[in-house]
Amino acid sequence: MSESPADLAATLKAENEILRQRIEAASAQIEELRAQAVVRQGEIRALAAQLPERVSRRGVITEMARGLLRKRP
Repeated sequence: MSESPADLAATLKAENEILRQRIEAASAQIEELRAQAVVRQGEIRALAAQLPERVSRRGVITEMARGLLRKRP
């Protein structure tokens, strides 16, 4: 048995409403994630501003090696 045109239209309208609600929920989640990303970016910029402007690779490697040597028993 096939659905009548009215039944089919009602089914499609109901499906469309469900899809609209899902899209609205997804859009709200996306906006929340974007807001969180902006906050994280600000935090990272603040941390980066506290770092020295220039750090040599050799200095970083030397400090890493010193840190490893300090941790040895």
